[in-house]
Amino acid sequence: MREARKGKSLTQQELSDLSHVSVKQIAKIEKGQMNPSFLILKALAKVLPISLDSLIDYSNA
Repeated sequence: MREARKGKSLTQQELSDLSHVSVKQIAKIEKGQMNPSFLILKALAKVLPISLDSLIDYSNA
């Protein structure tokens, strides 16, 4: 997700403002410290725009 955000030249704060997901949650997701809900993933995917599949890391399943 970090690469997609940086690819759009967005800061975590800007992504937060556009997606209505807190900066704290975005930081935790990017560090792998949080498993976001479907609604959070959907909001982030819409802003970036990337597929939901690309936000989900199946290697940890």
